[in-house]
Amino acid sequence: MATATAKRTKPKRDVRLIVYRVIAGLVALFFLAISATWLLWPFGIEVLVDVADPEPARWFAGSWGTLMTIMLAAPLIATLRRPRQSVGLVQYVILGYTGITVASIWVFGEFTVDQLLPLVLLVAAYPAPRALLSRPEGGFDRRLMLVAVFGALALVPLVQDSIRMDGANTGTELQEIGVYWHSVWISGLAVLGGLMASMRVAGWRALLTIIGCAFAYLGVASMLVPDHPGSWGYGLGAVAVLAGAALIAYPRFVGIEAHSVGSPV
Repeated sequence: MATATAKRTKPKRDVRLIVYRVIAGLVALFFLAISATWLLWPFGIEVLVDVADPEPARWFAGSWGTLMTIMLAAPLIATLRRPRQSVGLVQYVILGYTGITVASIWVFGEFTVDQLLPLVLLVAAYPAPRALLSRPEGGFDRRLMLVAVFGALALVPLVQDSIRMDGANTGTELQEIGVYWHSVWISGLAVLGGLMASMRVAGWRALLTIIGCAFAYLGVASMLVPDHPGSWGYGLGAVAVLAGAALIAYPRFVGIEAHSVGSPV
């Protein structure tokens, strides 16, 4: 009788998980709402146009979509299934969003309280707040660390070019809305993600896949609008696609490698 009663007893719902999923879902939805359609611009599909002349902004629109949709919203969505086992992705979003916010305030000299709202909500809602301050315990990948370091060095010229364009176009519409800084933010998030993945944070496979998708998209976008301001052109666009594909494939390679020697990953 007691056994039958135990079987009929429903497991208690984890309220903190439910709250986190709702909050993280809403934050991700907000990021998507302000950026997802911009991913279509390099393909010639202009949605929610808010500039006088959209043509020069095609690549920058795609880069904004990459930053907010792929590099910030996608990691949050990836945490919804198993939030406690995806603390590395949450840490990445918190660190990345904080970095972009602080850098934006420094560059543009403007600050509003609502800029901090997504950050505060995520930190407050995460069901295991102490884990956000924990160190990764998944080992260390020297190959990924080298990729992150060399990737950072390779991105320096792109960052310098973006800063140069911002200075050379002072007073223009595109300069005033800050589009020339997109490559700087993207580069920072890419390096951050690479370093965190090399430390095998919880969710590192998904994180590396997301960064790979970002570079693959930017590579395709650059080849679609090779002569537009900010575009990486055909050559660097092709390199970005290959680099993105390699990052996407790497977690699978590690899994095959570990399986072949009989060790867990």
